[in-house]
Amino acid sequence: MSRYHHGRADVGANAPERAAHVETDAPDAMVDRLLGLVWETFYKGQDGRRWLQDQRPLIQALTWPAVWLNDRGVGMPVADYDAKMREILGTIARHGNRAEIRHVPAYLGDCIRAHFQHHGDEIYEARKHVRNALDLVLLKGRPASPQAADAVPALVAAHAVLATARRAVKTPKSDDLQGSLF
Repeated sequence: MSRYHHGRADVGANAPERAAHVETDAPDAMVDRLLGLVWETFYKGQDGRRWLQDQRPLIQALTWPAVWLNDRGVGMPVADYDAKMREILGTIARHGNRAEIRHVPAYLGDCIRAHFQHHGDEIYEARKHVRNALDLVLLKGRPASPQAADAVPALVAAHAVLATARRAVKTPKSDDLQGSLF
């Protein structure tokens, strides 16, 4: 159920119309929401320049689990991915020493990787079960029940773009005392 529903009063609390955004929720909207949560957790009340500089590596850190999932051949809907990332960010907010963090994107990336290192088997087994059930349904020739769209391919593509789009290497200045051969 969406917390942001401002619809009609005659639509019940458990009506399917209230959860309609789950099927159409885009991965980029989820990343924006997660960035807002990161801002609230780590950057609120600080200099805005640091926030603007850190957005690219923060998005890389937030999309890293999609690469991990993709490497293992499992997918994850936007709602589950969002819930997993909120769980990790909530754990950091409760137990992390935020005053000692010098570079938030590196710290966040390390925490996400550590979470997947410790809980990766559980995550993989849960997602593999869903994948295998869908494969069996498709092999039997029955139409698959409608599932939420898989967010992993879009997030993997975003992570790849962010990882390769780095600054161009500057050519070193030549020594002014030495002449050019060309």
